[in-house]
Amino acid sequence: MNKLIYVCSPYRGDIRTNTEQTKGYCRKIVQEGDIPIAPHLLFPQFMDDSKAAERERAMEMNLEIMRHCDEVHV
Repeated sequence: MNKLIYVCSPYRGDIRTNTEQTKGYCRKIVQEGDIPIAPHLLFPQFMDDSKAAERERAMEMNLEIMRHCDEVHV
C-alpha cells in the first residue's frame, strides 16, 4: 500500500533552490513507491505568500492536508 508522505521543506528564501530540492525529495519518495504531498509546490501557483491572509490560509490548508498523510518527512 502506498503511503501518503507530506514533504515539509523550506520555501522562502532562495525559492528556486528550495523548490528544486523539494522536487528531488518528491522524486525519491515516488521511487520508494510512496506518494509525495508537497503543497508548497502547488499553492504558490495561485496564492501569494507575501500577502498575510493568503499565507495564513495556505498554512491552514497545509495542516489539514498533513492530517491525512501517513508520514511527515522534514
